[in-house]
Amino acid sequence: MDNNQEFYIKQIETTKKIIETFSDTDKFSPTMLINSLLSLVILPFEKAKEKDGQRIFAGSYGDFKKELDIAPTIFIPIKSCDGKIVNVENKSIYSYVKKFRNGIAHQNLEVSVNENKTIYITIYNVYPCSIKCTTSKRLCPDIKELSICKRNDLKGVIDFKITLTVPKLQKLALYIADSYLKAIIGKESLN
Repeated sequence: MDNNQEFYIKQIETTKKIIETFSDTDKFSPTMLINSLLSLVILPFEKAKEKDGQRIFAGSYGDFKKELDIAPTIFIPIKSCDGKIVNVENKSIYSYVKKFRNGIAHQNLEVSVNENKTIYITIYNVYPCSIKCTTSKRLCPDIKELSICKRNDLKGVIDFKITLTVPKLQKLALYIADSYLKAIIGKESLN
């Protein structure tokens, strides 16, 4: 095992331990969870892209949804768009994590609290498109589930959107951590 792999293993294991140790205490906050997600999703994912990300997140997307009971409200993973033709990737765990990762990396996060003081975190990915395409409303004509996003700094369509409670987000973070560890060291992480 090289130094690079050792670094990633330690980083993932440490982040996982933080989530497991503090998640049931008053000291754990959504901010800490989002910081943990940055550590779990951004760094290892970039490394995984160099290899075979499909191998890291193996299995069917349907089984993944059932196992975790975590499903996005929008998941149409756009691969490319030339303004007329949209190419959509197959729904897979890898494309799910990629879009989830992009949402976090680009700070497409919204936090809300309901009347019962339950915290909800919405993470979404915006697939960028040209201004011409967005303003002419010709973008993605056959995919009605997509929402057009027109912020001052960002124009495109939302091709992934998920709203999670803190416990569900923790569950997803631990799944991602275990998937990376299993791919790197060949077995489930020891607790």
